[in-house]
Amino acid sequence: MRFLSFIGAAILLFDLPFAITHPADASVQSLKHDLKKRLWLADLPPIEPENPGGFYLQRDQGKIDHLIKYGDGPNCLLVLLSSSRANIEDEERWIGWPLGNDTYRYKGDNKCQNFKPLNKMLPNRVSSYQVTGYCECEFFDNENCEDGKFSAFNRADDSLKLHGNNDLLESYRCWKEMHLKKGVTCLLFYGPAGLRGRLGEKMGRSTLDGEDISMDDGYVMATIQRDMMFLNGPESELKCYTMRPGVLVESIVVRGCSCVFYLDDNCTMPLSNSLTGKYGIGNAGWDSKAAIGDLDKTSFGSLRSYTCAPPYGISEYARYGNLP
Repeated sequence: MRFLSFIGAAILLFDLPFAITHPADASVQSLKHDLKKRLWLADLPPIEPENPGGFYLQRDQGKIDHLIKYGDGPNCLLVLLSSSRANIEDEERWIGWPLGNDTYRYKGDNKCQNFKPLNKMLPNRVSSYQVTGYCECEFFDNENCEDGKFSAFNRADDSLKLHGNNDLLESYRCWKEMHLKKGVTCLLFYGPAGLRGRLGEKMGRSTLDGEDISMDDGYVMATIQRDMMFLNGPESELKCYTMRPGVLVESIVVRGCSCVFYLDDNCTMPLSNSLTGKYGIGNAGWDSKAAIGDLDKTSFGSLRSYTCAPPYGISEYARYGNLP
């Protein structure tokens, strides 16, 4: 309770972005463009609670729904529900950050966590789950992390009753993970309206060869290998890529990575609006955004640079690589 009171006061006093929000209008923050800095959204000293922080006692005015739908970017987010994810108002739930988040530190890496301290109603009652961010979590049919059932990396299951392990789980263990050696090459497309439709027929393929796509009519395709995302290895500063001048940007398609877009040439002024969200777009599968209305067109038309990182979040399309 002390943790939740502190967070509530912090949100009230400082209007902290404690959960993913999607404002209707575009907003700009001036941040350094290294990965570690972009994971910390608050300047307050992080606190260290006794248990992983979560929203299991708060409705939080709809922000939980955003967490369920979009995840929390690279932050490790875990959702446990005794019913389907559609029934987010179910009291038998826990939604939190096993490894800490932008606001607090928690030394939970590879730590066994019993469900009971999180919500006493959850042991042997979990029917759906979600794991997003740079972590992998294993789930157990024992309160001491014995008898492992499965592990998940940026995955969700709305019905364990249909797929197995329903009403069995009692504990979990999560650890930091990016799966840099798995997945596929990051592909980024941007250009005029209609790009999503042109690529739509290819989205179900297991591979996509850029050479067989005609990028005429002002469309641009960028290919970014995993080892080309960082300047000095994982968790170091992300490389900043400049967008091609003179290209009308009204639609963006991303495959196999998560990309943040900026309004300057040096990746210091990230765009955050209803289309891109706080952490940009893209996941382990396909993701596409198209400008709708004058406000979106103005925002997209002002983009100048981008960074891309290993993927996080739940994919609406089939994802690639042998991921858990």
